[in-house]
Amino acid sequence: YNATGLAASTMYEFRVQTYCTADGFIKSKFSKIATFSTAAFAQNAVQGEINTVRIYPNPAHAAFSVQINSIKNTKAVITVSNDVGSKLFSQTKTLIKGYNEFSFSLSALSPGIYFVQIQTDEKVIQEKLVKD
Repeated sequence: YNATGLAASTMYEFRVQTYCTADGFIKSKFSKIATFSTAAFAQNAVQGEINTVRIYPNPAHAAFSVQINSIKNTKAVITVSNDVGSKLFSQTKTLIKGYNEFSFSLSALSPGIYFVQIQTDEKVIQEKLVKD
């Protein structure tokens, strides 16, 4: 089954029930609640420098990675801010056309909600990151 219309960086709960007969008259009990989380993933228009961004794992513990698919060579500033907007660290990275991946340590940060911002000359993308 493919679920559509899900929000990025969101935890979902689900239960399963099976139909034991073709007419649906006999059904199983519902399963226990299970959960899954969607990735922090932004799909952006191809007109800009960045086509896709993925931040994982999310939630993260010791470190996280940023994957950027760039449609041209450019520079990006990757900034991590806390939930009240204070900048905690920022690094300028050179993007090559195609797949780029950068890893960042979270060891100096307390558990909580953070925001990862990727900024180029043409666009700003911000994603939520949870440190557990």
